[in-house]
Amino acid sequence: MKEYKISKGWAIFLYIMGPPFILLFCWLLVAPFIRKDFPIELAWIFVPASLGINTLIILGLVEALRTRVIFSDEKIIVKDATSTKQLLINEIKGYTIERNYYVVVPIDPKNKRIKISTYLNDLGEIRQWLSVHFENLDELIAQQERKDILNDSNYGWNEEIRKKRYRNSKKSALTINWIGGIIAAWCLFNPQPYSTAMAATIAMPLVALIATKITPLIHINDKKGSAYPSVVYGFFFPLMAVLLRALLDFNIFNYEQVWQYTFGIAIIIFLFFLIGQQEFKWNKIGGLFMIALMAVFFFLYSYGVIIHYNCNYDTSEPDYYTAQVLDKRVSSGKSTTYYLELTPWGPQEEIQEVKVSSKFYDQINTGEKVTILFKKGKLNIPWFNIIEN
Repeated sequence: MKEYKISKGWAIFLYIMGPPFILLFCWLLVAPFIRKDFPIELAWIFVPASLGINTLIILGLVEALRTRVIFSDEKIIVKDATSTKQLLINEIKGYTIERNYYVVVPIDPKNKRIKISTYLNDLGEIRQWLSVHFENLDELIAQQERKDILNDSNYGWNEEIRKKRYRNSKKSALTINWIGGIIAAWCLFNPQPYSTAMAATIAMPLVALIATKITPLIHINDKKGSAYPSVVYGFFFPLMAVLLRALLDFNIFNYEQVWQYTFGIAIIIFLFFLIGQQEFKWNKIGGLFMIALMAVFFFLYSYGVIIHYNCNYDTSEPDYYTAQVLDKRVSSGKSTTYYLELTPWGPQEEIQEVKVSSKFYDQINTGEKVTILFKKGKLNIPWFNIIEN
């Protein structure tokens, strides 16, 4: 019998990093009420999100630091902060590998699965013990999926045609993922020429989605051990690049019109996604979660597309206003954002913080004046930017 617990390195990491994250989300919990640059409407998002995330962090810390896994010749036992689970050796069918976990699967589906964290000490011993005593079900599933593909007449009249289509699908998925990653990097780090870079980035998630419709062998989700080729990177990376460019490049003055366009485009894409969709199962919790997650991704993508189209293709005559810089601020996190606090200008009747580039932030001093370009928007969504010299 041997007992395993979280490795010392991960325990130290959790003790160091856990409290700062808890404090961060505690601050976000109260920020809408104490900071004037936070619209009070954000409280509807920040309060429940901060409470939920802090709860998850605390529960995760407690579970990780108190979890014990015991292996013996008769059974596997997992003890955590709230429960003890065990399976006899003769009750175990095999194991699968999920992100950060080895999952021990029972023969009887009525018994609960056991999850073994990959952050435990002596992980090599655990991996070897499992591989010696049980079958890797991921490998068996992948083998069975390949057999099913090569035996399914929907993918070709004979096995030779099906093999060829399977090989071509893997090549196509790999190509889409590589191109999507390269275009996303282009969009994020040097989007020049801007319109061309954005057009290519906006197109890639749709190309990936269409690929799954043209070739049902291609999936969006990159399920570990699956035999089906995935275009998850060609879909996700450009999608996030479109969203980030919209957040970084333009200041929206009024969001009233944004949401109706965003919801409209998102619903159209979501309905297209549902046509012939067989990858995610409606009668399983995991499938419902992935379908809901795809809906969220489509909403974020649609927001980025709407903001880009409204601002980049706006041909309306601009209005110019002048404002004085009252204060400067840098927000650091996963990325660094630079803000100027400005006096009221034109239709903006209150003091406001506006994000600017790091170069302009360094050039401007408190008390100096800046010029603001204000436009109506291609979709009548007013927006503005500070003109940087």
